[in-house]
Amino acid sequence: MTQGKISTIDTKDKGLGSSGNRTDLRTIFATSPIYLGEVNDDERKILYQSLLDGEADGNHYGLGQFNLDYIGAPDMSDVKTGGAGSPASPYVPNPTSPGAGNGSDPSKQEEAPEGFGTTASDTPYSGHGVTLTPRESSNKISQQTLGSYISNRSFEGSQ
Repeated sequence: MTQGKISTIDTKDKGLGSSGNRTDLRTIFATSPIYLGEVNDDERKILYQSLLDGEADGNHYGLGQFNLDYIGAPDMSDVKTGGAGSPASPYVPNPTSPGAGNGSDPSKQEEAPEGFGTTASDTPYSGHGVTLTPRESSNKISQQTLGSYISNRSFEGSQ
């Protein structure tokens, strides 16, 4: 069952918790965009979906501009690894020390031991864990539309 957004049910009941009948509402709010025909359920669905897609203007909560379709999400195979402050693998930091006399300067780190952290450990509980990259999951989430959400799931096929 689809929930109404704009349309109201006409009722004669004016009891507690009731909005009253449509005639009364139209009289009280005669210049409302609802009664002027400027907004309706279909128009609202289109507007809401458009607000979920594209770029956020950056004026919200200090987040700056960002892409709501998750374009540019990282792919684990693109992670630069090695020494000089880079992680040992896409899954773990480099465990090596910068060496005596170098303080905490990560640019002095050597590469991690051969094979260190290259096998991702799966996450506990449900979900795809490390088998799904941020780029893959972001792509699946960005394809969702209003009304396509699945109860208790991020996207079709997630656990």
